[in-house]
Amino acid sequence: MVKADWRTVNVKKSLLEQIERIINSDEVQKEGITNTSQFIDSALKEKLEELEQKRFSHQNTYENKVRILDNKIGKMGDIVTIFLKEELKKGFCDYCESESCVHVKYMWELEDVVKILKKRGFQSPYVESVK
Repeated sequence: MVKADWRTVNVKKSLLEQIERIINSDEVQKEGITNTSQFIDSALKEKLEELEQKRFSHQNTYENKVRILDNKIGKMGDIVTIFLKEELKKGFCDYCESESCVHVKYMWELEDVVKILKKRGFQSPYVESVK
């Protein structure tokens, strides 16, 4: 690994000692985590995934639009509408004014919505979307 891909962070000594104790457990060893960097990297990835999951919430799907709550907009979150452009077979986000923003990407991660869109001839621009 190239060191330019890594950054140094400060961790409280007591937290680091707790991590070092946990690393020696059978459960953590079974996950292939053998050092502090791997443990912290894994824990941070898990937390980031959790926070990203909480950012968006599917509200409704209509004939011509999908509505998504984005908790990063405003103080209490706001509803974003993805208009379904039937003639182009694409979704268009009213908030970002884009066909390829995080809201459109999230729409393509919603299994129930994807089933409906695919039946109508829409295709995801994202490789990792629900099949």
